[in-house]
Amino acid sequence: MDGTDDSLLNLHTHGLLVSPYQRKSNSGHVFGDNSFSCTSAQGTNGAVVGKTMHYEMTLDDIGVNGPHPLGIDWIHPHVHGIAKQQLASGMASMIVVGDVNAQLCAKPSPDGKTQLNHCVQISSKAVKHMILKDAQLMKYVSDPPAPDVYHNYTDQNPDFCGVNKLNSGNFGECDADLTSLGDPKVKSGRWVFTINGQQTPHWEIAPDHYEIWRIQNGSANITYRLSLQALAYGQNIARKASFQVLDMDGAGLAPSSAPATVDAPTTQEILLMPGNRADLLVQSPRENSSDVTYALVNDRFQAGYSIGDADVWPHVTLATVRFKASRAYVAAVQTLPAPIQAFAAITPAKVDETRLAADLPNLCVGFDDPTLTAPQKQFFHDHLHIPADWKRRIYFGVVEDTFALGSTLIDNNGNETDVFGRPIADHKVRLSAFSMGGKSDLCVRKDPEPETWELVNVSNEVHNFHIHQLKFAIERQIGGPDDGKPIMRAPSPIDAVGIPNTLLFKNGQADLLHDTIIVPRGSSVPSGGPDHLACGHAINRIDENDLQLKPAAETNECTGMGENGDLSGMIRIRLDFGGAQLAAFDAGGRKMENARFSYHCHILEHEDKGMMASVTVVDPSIYH
Repeated sequence: MDGTDDSLLNLHTHGLLVSPYQRKSNSGHVFGDNSFSCTSAQGTNGAVVGKTMHYEMTLDDIGVNGPHPLGIDWIHPHVHGIAKQQLASGMASMIVVGDVNAQLCAKPSPDGKTQLNHCVQISSKAVKHMILKDAQLMKYVSDPPAPDVYHNYTDQNPDFCGVNKLNSGNFGECDADLTSLGDPKVKSGRWVFTINGQQTPHWEIAPDHYEIWRIQNGSANITYRLSLQALAYGQNIARKASFQVLDMDGAGLAPSSAPATVDAPTTQEILLMPGNRADLLVQSPRENSSDVTYALVNDRFQAGYSIGDADVWPHVTLATVRFKASRAYVAAVQTLPAPIQAFAAITPAKVDETRLAADLPNLCVGFDDPTLTAPQKQFFHDHLHIPADWKRRIYFGVVEDTFALGSTLIDNNGNETDVFGRPIADHKVRLSAFSMGGKSDLCVRKDPEPETWELVNVSNEVHNFHIHQLKFAIERQIGGPDDGKPIMRAPSPIDAVGIPNTLLFKNGQADLLHDTIIVPRGSSVPSGGPDHLACGHAINRIDENDLQLKPAAETNECTGMGENGDLSGMIRIRLDFGGAQLAAFDAGGRKMENARFSYHCHILEHEDKGMMASVTVVDPSIYH
């Protein structure tokens, strides 16, 4: 859709586990969560005609044995090439599935007294829904003198405020730095940060009360690094207030008559990358013996390994909250995640594997390679679903303005091949920018057993992996000194702010489920002298749609292959492609089609510039 008009629209329900179907009906097409189709308001000669798309989505798509997870999800348009522009214009909205009381057990304990052994009802007045959005607004020299005539600058320039972006006095906005913008047509500007459309709202929390903040990052590019900082601190006043993290990314906590006694993790800081959501329990710190005002602060976030590698997002105060003197305290206890992978049998007793294999060239990219042999095609077919001790490796790479993804397979002995079984020593890893073609970049087989994916960042700026139709768990280490910690490689300590090291898991008792997760940046600092290159130079440009990862022996220390000295970033996840929402659907006329959707970086500038790939879930039930 690149190069088309900017009135294109469609709808993505980020986090909902629903089908991506496209069905032909008597009155036209009916869509599930399908981002490969869109409509336009433009008619001939620019006339607005208001064309429509019809969506039907139900939250029981994942089956009677797997209730839909509760929590915060959201909706936004997902037109490739202009997604950043549309979200930067405000096109995002929150969806809340279920009642917070079904997700959280709150147990008050007045100071010095024993905590209650039963849950209390959380009043709706204690729950705040907060969507974070920002807009870069500017006046042009030719504007009329009216004071409120601003234009929305949707490019999301990280240097919009230049030297002003790190000022401690930024309340709700920072002023444009005309020097850094370098546009003589701009007279003035301001970068506005809002909560539910309001700049720096203020409210009070009554004595012995707490609030549940349901926060969504609805920005296109910005990572929020949130903390509660006292505006004045001294004796008996905590400089930063701690809060409990109840939920991440609409992970869903199941209602239970006997909730697990797992305390929600506590932190003083949380990272919300684009697409992230969180439920926080906020209350006056125990240290506060009198009324005190705290600011909800977005601290600067450096997206590159070094300052010059990528964007630095600004420091700004988003809101102020006055806590009235309080000595009561509430500890939040979590219930366990909903059992979303308890599915009925999905594979028919007999599958015509020959027919399935014959259809793969119509579904999956790569089969147009004339050098492919019959055994290599058979390898592809046999590894549509990989064994439990294998991994898929997904590479994230950047060269100039090209953002690209690629994938390989790692067998149980650590050998890396492409999806046709060809060793990468002989067949370099190919990274590609997204194409809207009808074949998918990745094909997987519908299967109730999960797959392990290793997300590898061979660039020196952070990325944010998101996959449609699914939620996933982070794989963690078992046994040893790092038992329970996530399996990851983070050359930069910036990527270990609160999440993922402490907030991915409920104190080791149960996995949190995610649909968006940080992919740690690689290092831009070479450790082997001037002849060694680090991340950011790990991919050799071939042309704008064909990037190749060089083997370690050729160039550098940012290979992504995990050997000693590898300077790439990595995090490992576990995905389940067995859900009923991924089943083949009737596209009309009893023609069955496989589910097709996408995964991408949810920093939408990266996604718009190519860091997205399509995936088809091959359903064996079609081939019998």
